[in-house]
Amino acid sequence: MLCERSGRLGGQAGLAAAAPYREELGEIVSYLSHQVVKLGVEVRMNTEVTASLVRDISPDAIIVATGATPRMPDVSLSIPTVTAHQVLAGEATVGQRVLVWGGDETGAQTAEYLAVRGRQVTLLEESARLAKDMTSFDRVGLKVRLGRLGVRTLMRATMEEVSAGHITISGPEGTEEIEVDTLVVSLGMIPNQALYQELRGQHPEVYAVGDCVNRRKGLHAIHEGF
Repeated sequence: MLCERSGRLGGQAGLAAAAPYREELGEIVSYLSHQVVKLGVEVRMNTEVTASLVRDISPDAIIVATGATPRMPDVSLSIPTVTAHQVLAGEATVGQRVLVWGGDETGAQTAEYLAVRGRQVTLLEESARLAKDMTSFDRVGLKVRLGRLGVRTLMRATMEEVSAGHITISGPEGTEEIEVDTLVVSLGMIPNQALYQELRGQHPEVYAVGDCVNRRKGLHAIHEGF
C-alpha cells in the first residue's frame, strides 16, 4: 500500500520537472506511477499517515518517505514571501520584481523559471559559488541562461534590512537598496522526521528513506528504494 498526503505522486521530482530544461524528470514520475499501477499496488491519495492509521492497517513493515519542508527564516518579513517550492508548484502569486533568497540548485532554477515568465529577477547567494549542489555541466549551462535572461546575480551578499517594497543588500561592492514585490526563499530543507520518530517506537520494522533522512538527489532516492 502506498499512501500520499497530497493529490499527486512524485514529491520533489515532480517539482523539479517544472523548472526549465528539467522536463525529463517528469518522465521518471510517470514511469514509476505507471509501474505502481501495473504491479497492483493499492494507492491512497490525499491520505496522511498517522500512528492510528498504521494500527488500523497493521502492516508487516513501514517505509517512511515523508520528505522535507523548505526552511524559512525565523524573522518576520514585511514583504510578500513564498518558497521556491510553492513557485515551482504553481501555488504562489509572484509580483514583477522578485528577489530569490538562496542560490542553491532549487533557488537558481526558480530564478530561471520566473525570468522565463517575464519577471525581473535578482538572485542572492551568501557564498561565492552559485548552484554548488548541481553538476558542473548543468551549472555552467544554467549560469549562461540566467545571464541571457537578464537575471542579476549577487554573490557573497546578505540581506541587511527588509521593509515594505524594499530590501537592503550588503555585498563586496557595498550596500544598496533594491525594490522588491515578492521575496522567494530557497534556504535549504528540513527533514520531516516526526512520523518516523513516532512509529519506530511502536513498530518493530520501520525504515526512513529519502529526504526525511537527509537531502537527497533523485539518483540516491531511487537507489534507496532497492
